[in-house]
Amino acid sequence: MTLLEDRGDSGGAAGDFGDAFDDFTGSLAASGQLALRALGIALPLSLLRLVGFGTARAVLRRRRESGLV
Repeated sequence: MTLLEDRGDSGGAAGDFGDAFDDFTGSLAASGQLALRALGIALPLSLLRLVGFGTARAVLRRRRESGLV
C-alpha cells in the first residue's frame, strides 16, 4: 500500500468567491432535497389523517343520529 499526498488543495481556510459560491449552491441543493423528501413523507400522512378524521366524524354523526330515532 502506498499513500500519496493530495497537492490540489493547500488546506488553507481562506478560499475564493467561486469556492464559497460552490459551497453555497451545494448546501442550498441539499436543503432543497431534504425539504422535498420531508414533504414526500408529510403530504401522504396528512392526507391519510384527513381521510381518517372525516370518516370518524361521519361515523360519530351516524351513531349520534341513530340514537335520536
